[in-house]
Amino acid sequence: MLPILLLLAAHYLIIIRFDLRELVLRLVSIALSLPFGFVLYWRHRTSPILLIVTATIVGIVAVGGMLAVMSLIDVNVPIIPRDRREWQEAVEQALSIGLAMSAGYMFARVAENLLLGREGSPGPLNALARSIISVVAPSSSERDLKARIESFQQVLATLVVMATTLGSIYAGVKSVLN
Repeated sequence: MLPILLLLAAHYLIIIRFDLRELVLRLVSIALSLPFGFVLYWRHRTSPILLIVTATIVGIVAVGGMLAVMSLIDVNVPIIPRDRREWQEAVEQALSIGLAMSAGYMFARVAENLLLGREGSPGPLNALARSIISVVAPSSSERDLKARIESFQQVLATLVVMATTLGSIYAGVKSVLN
């Protein structure tokens, strides 16, 4: 509930109270969503599936709340978007919020690996890293192979964090800049 309330408060302050550009709201929405994704992993060890569900719910409910507030303030603005462009903006805003939460989550995972030196965890990222390293840089010792896999896994995780962050920013500001 807290990220939704903060996003709605930011919307009220930025768009309604201070009448700032929508770009400011998009950037603040990203900045507010990132730490919540981080906390989902760092404090609660949430699974990726629960992250997806949570990020989707937060994005949809926050954007729905923003649309409802606009409808209450301006009676000429319906709650449900009227045309394709408005739908696209609403979906991009929700997607931006969800991707920002995902980026925060992935950043927490990378930070944990770097700070705590955790060995590669089982899962699709580890399996992908093992497959690529086995083909590209085969090793005779299992210990050397594990070290190479761990290094490559950190690179992959960092790339995923960068991709989700850039995706969040792109989805958040694309329509505003057009």
